[in-house]
Amino acid sequence: MQAEEKQDDSSGSGSARGGQAPPPAPPLHDYKAALKLSLDFFDAQKSGDLSQTPHPPWRNSSHLTDGKEAGRDLAGGYYVDGGGVKHTGKMAFAMSMLAWSIVEYDAELDTTGFKQRAIDLLKWGADWLLKADVGRGCVVAQVGDSAAQNECWQRPEDDSAARPVYTVVGGEGPGAEVLGDLAAAFAAASHVFGEFDPGYAALLRDHASMLFTVASSTATTDDTAPPGAQPYHPSSQSSPDFHDELLWAAAWLWRTTMSDPLHQYLLKPQLASLPYSLSFTHANKSAGAAVLLASFVLGPMEEEDERTTQAYGADVIFRFQKLVEASMCSSVADAPSTTTAETLARNMPRTPGGLLWLDDSEPLHAAVQAAFLLKTYSRFLKAGAEDEGPCSGVSPRALATLARSQVDYLLGSNSQQFSYMVGFDDKYPKFVRHRGASIPSLASDPTVYTCSSGQQWLQSSSPNPNILSGAVVGGPDNHEEFNDSRDNRLNEPALYINAALVGLLASFSSP
Repeated sequence: MQAEEKQDDSSGSGSARGGQAPPPAPPLHDYKAALKLSLDFFDAQKSGDLSQTPHPPWRNSSHLTDGKEAGRDLAGGYYVDGGGVKHTGKMAFAMSMLAWSIVEYDAELDTTGFKQRAIDLLKWGADWLLKADVGRGCVVAQVGDSAAQNECWQRPEDDSAARPVYTVVGGEGPGAEVLGDLAAAFAAASHVFGEFDPGYAALLRDHASMLFTVASSTATTDDTAPPGAQPYHPSSQSSPDFHDELLWAAAWLWRTTMSDPLHQYLLKPQLASLPYSLSFTHANKSAGAAVLLASFVLGPMEEEDERTTQAYGADVIFRFQKLVEASMCSSVADAPSTTTAETLARNMPRTPGGLLWLDDSEPLHAAVQAAFLLKTYSRFLKAGAEDEGPCSGVSPRALATLARSQVDYLLGSNSQQFSYMVGFDDKYPKFVRHRGASIPSLASDPTVYTCSSGQQWLQSSSPNPNILSGAVVGGPDNHEEFNDSRDNRLNEPALYINAALVGLLASFSSP
């Protein structure tokens, strides 16, 4: 899909050093069309009663009795990937990123006409996350058996097996990560709803504050999950235990209340030692939290906000600003080394075609999240009238250009001329690793497939019968090769990729 008239004023190509900046390059893709598709994917991932909510024609209501075994109503929410298990932490991260997209790119989303739709999708997720907060520091960490799902291939509509509910209690055992993620999601969403639903926003803030209070007193991590539950941080990924989740929550709450206890928390020495590279994923949120905190220095502030920042310690904010600058400097090719960047790689690793290579397990997820930070931080710099940016000779436009290059790569500007978003352009994944998309709909095939009988669709040589519009898969390998197969784990989508894309695509859709 090609666009002819849209243009992003903040992300032009050309030299990042000195002289007259060239005009922005014309867009390579129809970002507004990609934005619509990205939102479509949320509808396809809905769980619960779908009779009164938008959803693709091949989806039906599913898992209506979730939580019944535990005496709770846990129907609803989202599936975060190609399976049917509901992972609270990952869903919360997706909602945090969707909220950030709406807050940061409010005007751009409004211009595209998709703002209300994004808010409705956020509400669907936030409503379920409120159900997951049982109270007194106890939260539902997962619904469904991960181990059993790995041996099962069936539509979520066909799944009638017992759905175990896994809970964690902050302060009494493992679970600080999940509590921190929930607190962040509630605080982030409260920013969105505060304008037109203050009662709901206040409810979200109350839940966020209570969860953070409990979680910040917890000194354990939940990597040792009970049988059937997935460890919060898979062993294949590097994670700074629970401190990044708590920092992520504290950053969002700081933007909400800027209270003295939060200030004291942000002064904790262990937070300064977290990894702040641009590898911002659901397993490592330090860089995202740092950008949120740095915005108080670089973004436009009301007089009251300025007084509060000074009262509660500009040293905290400037500390995170420096950490963000180090990451940004190391990400831009030819950026000079600086004192704060010396401990990081001078340039971020990339594939031959320019994809930032930050995570082997979900390369596009990591690249999209990094692009979100680059684009958002460039806005903070422009709002603060900073012409040069964090590194000598590197402008905010250079950061935005790098961000847009990652989105363009995803949409097909790569060596394979292949779109990693389903339904965008002609060449895209046809064998996405997704149970619901790979099995004919109930309307066309009323057969109820069991875990074992559904395996025929996993192994089928035919493309998925249902188009999972807007799904973004994990991406290629570091040689830019991609295996479009359901057996390929990098061919599985994830909700949190789309959440960050909503803001990026909205920003690039605006003239």
